[in-house]
Amino acid sequence: MTFGCFNRLTKVCDDVPTTWASILEAVPESRLFMVVGDIGTPEVREAVETRLIAAGLPLDRVIFQPRVNTGYHALYHRVNIALDPYPYNGGTTSFDTLSMGVPFVALSGDHAAARVGASILRVIGLLELVSDSQDAYAAIARDLALDRDRLRTIRAGLRKRLHASPLMDHAGPAADVDAAFRAMWRQWLAAECA
Repeated sequence: MTFGCFNRLTKVCDDVPTTWASILEAVPESRLFMVVGDIGTPEVREAVETRLIAAGLPLDRVIFQPRVNTGYHALYHRVNIALDPYPYNGGTTSFDTLSMGVPFVALSGDHAAARVGASILRVIGLLELVSDSQDAYAAIARDLALDRDRLRTIRAGLRKRLHASPLMDHAGPAADVDAAFRAMWRQWLAAECA
């Protein structure tokens, strides 16, 4: 089982790696796949490894992937479940993750940037992947990883579920804006012609 985080490490508070360590401990032989910018630079790698070790993450179960300019979406084939960072959730990365058929677990926080993941999952009907505490976040990730049938079921329809949701309804909001502009135009014309 491979958990993953494709988000920038700057979005991850110090409690997150500790939560991730508890998830790896609860799911035997699992790994954590992390996309980390400049991980090939010795200073960056040392800083990241020091932070993860301090949180209790076993580095032999962490796979570091540098950021790439091409082939980015193919990296999602290496992950079973994504872990949304907190207190600053993913945005575009969350949509990429779901579009590639990978579910993510989110912690719903108390400000807008900490509620993005929960909002996205709520709209597509996956409220079961939203937690309200770090312990619940870890439990959701653990339970999903240990229930392979449930994970397969979620993954199988994930892309279709996302694309059928209001989140991907580009035509609807465009039609609303069009109708609003036409109404304003008609109102202006009526005032000019009166």
